[in-house]
Amino acid sequence: MSDNKAKISFIAYYALIWMTSSIVGPYQSAFYYSKGFSAFEIGLLSSIGSITSLVIQPCWGMLNDRTKHKMGLLRLVFTVSALLILTFLLGQEYWHFIIITIIYGSFNCSVMQMSDVYTLGFINKKHLRFSYIRMAGTLGYAFSVFVLGRALGNAELYIIYIVSAVMNMLCMGMTFLLPKMDAEDYAKRVKKTKGVKGGIKEMMTPAVVTILIFSFVMQIALSYHSTFLGVFVKQLGQSETMIGMLQCCSALSEVPVLLVIDWFRKRYSSYVILIFAGFMMAFRMISCALAPSWGIEMLFISQLLQGVTYMNLSYCCIMFMNEHLPDHLKGTGLALLSVAQGSAGSIVASVGGGYLSDTFGMNVTYGIITVLVCIASAVMWVKYKKSGEPAV
Repeated sequence: MSDNKAKISFIAYYALIWMTSSIVGPYQSAFYYSKGFSAFEIGLLSSIGSITSLVIQPCWGMLNDRTKHKMGLLRLVFTVSALLILTFLLGQEYWHFIIITIIYGSFNCSVMQMSDVYTLGFINKKHLRFSYIRMAGTLGYAFSVFVLGRALGNAELYIIYIVSAVMNMLCMGMTFLLPKMDAEDYAKRVKKTKGVKGGIKEMMTPAVVTILIFSFVMQIALSYHSTFLGVFVKQLGQSETMIGMLQCCSALSEVPVLLVIDWFRKRYSSYVILIFAGFMMAFRMISCALAPSWGIEMLFISQLLQGVTYMNLSYCCIMFMNEHLPDHLKGTGLALLSVAQGSAGSIVASVGGGYLSDTFGMNVTYGIITVLVCIASAVMWVKYKKSGEPAV
């Protein structure tokens, strides 16, 4: 396969997998809300999925590092995920959804991590820019949430699970169009790393630990917002169409960031970019807190900050792991990053955020998270000023 065809196949693949991720996530809290579950119950369901990911994801990462059948493993995950997502249609009682969430999350949690490892392995060899491929995912996500939000309106939300099952199978089929990892390349990688010692303990350098801790705090804000945005919008008297418009707005805000982020990474320390993202996250959270009194426009302002918050955090951290870890630990490193960004932070956000939302209200909870993010960003700033130019 030529380099141009390979690049196009990865662009199409990322558009498709991010379209798939946009189907259930943005609307699931609204689906649970329609079932009569409280904010705490919804948060608990989300945290169960995060706990499952916390336990299972490192195992997927190590398995992915050790197998030569990476694409076969990814196809298995897509196929099983397509079947398991349909079991949400069978749920009636609260405990049904707990069981379904655990089983489904055990497989689906590995999709993005395994896709990134495979893609980065190819583009490193071909010297391609990951930001352009990742941008396809952003545009696919924006298109999907807008169209689905308009299609749903006030329709029954169970449709999202049927659409998701179909999309997972399309993703599985799309993997057959991606370039294959040559057996010779795999043999060279195994030979190169054979006898090399190193695992999670050895890779936990001060720089890596700093990145993971800051990612954890930022993810508390991101996860609370993503988990409860649907509920918040419904409480403000808006429909699923508004949820789709807000999600589309946030996705499109990532495009200009992806166009220039490699330029900024060449000129500024990752600490500087992450500190900036942290303070922008604080502004984003306070905008949400003001929405009940200042209007829905504040939520659109918040969504426009998705690019400079989430994308700066996600892209810089992924590229750091890719550039600083050896080949035989990249999958494990990205799995740990996913644990910090998508599991541990999500558990705190879902359970703690759900409890605070039921007790004080969602706008007050957004205010509390604002303070937490400000503290984390200030600590990062002090660390950066003291150390000069950290090796991150």
